[in-house]
Amino acid sequence: MPTILQISLEGDHISNPYVHADGLEALLTNWIASSAPAHALISGHKAQPAKPYALSPIYSLNERVHCFYLSLLDDGDLLSLIYDRIGGNGSEITLGTDKFSLLGSPEVVMAATWEELAAARPRTSWDFEIVSPTATSAKGKCNKQITEPTAEGYFASWLSRLPDCAPPLDRSAVLQAAEIGIGISAFAGGTNVVDFNDKGKFIGFMGSVSFCVLEKFRRQAPPELLGWLAMLARFGPYCGTGKYTVRGMGQTRLLNK
Repeated sequence: MPTILQISLEGDHISNPYVHADGLEALLTNWIASSAPAHALISGHKAQPAKPYALSPIYSLNERVHCFYLSLLDDGDLLSLIYDRIGGNGSEITLGTDKFSLLGSPEVVMAATWEELAAARPRTSWDFEIVSPTATSAKGKCNKQITEPTAEGYFASWLSRLPDCAPPLDRSAVLQAAEIGIGISAFAGGTNVVDFNDKGKFIGFMGSVSFCVLEKFRRQAPPELLGWLAMLARFGPYCGTGKYTVRGMGQTRLLNK
C-alpha cells in the first residue's frame, strides 16, 4: 500500500534542501541493489520510466538534525527492505562530501490501502500545496516542460505513477476528464529554480492550487469516473507530481482530505 516514511539523520548544517538530491537517489538505489530481492524489484520496473518510490528534499529540523521523506508506492518488498536496511541508530551514510548518522528506524507518517484510497467518498474539488518545484511534461514526443499547474498535467502525472497493484481504471477516460472536465478554481505562487550543479537547473512551480470538477461535466460524468479522479488526487501526495520526483521535486500535499 502507498506509504510515506520519515527518515531522520544527524549531521552538520545543510546549506539548502536540494543540495543532496542526487545523493539521496543514489543512496536508495544502493540500498535496493544490496538487498536480497534486488533483482526482482529492479527487473520488475526496469522497462517502466516511473519508479515505485519518490523522495523529498532534506529538511533541517534544527542545526544538527535533518529528515527526508521516502514514499513507497508499490505493494512489493520495498517497505520491509527499507526497515531491514535501517535497523536503528548509528548507521552512517555519505551524501556527497557530507556524512550523517541515521537516527532510529523509519517512521510511518502517512499510509493508506488501495481500498481506502478508492473507497473514500469522491470529492469534486481538491486543494493542494506544492512544496517543492514542480513541472510536468507536455503531451507528445517533445520533452517540453510545463511549469504552470494544469489539471491535465497533474492528473496525467499521478496516473502514470500508479503501480500494477492499484485498482484498475479507464486511463483514457481519466485523461479526457482531466483535460475537459476539471478546471482551476484558485492558485497562488510562482516559479523556483533548483541548481543540480553539473546536471543543470530545474525550474518548477511552488505554491497552492485548487482543482474542481466543472459543474456541467460533474452532472454528466459516471460516478465511477469521479471516484477514479478522487483516488488519483489522494494518491498525488504519495507519488509526487511531475518530473524528478526521485530527486525531491514535485512534493505535493492535499489539504482537504
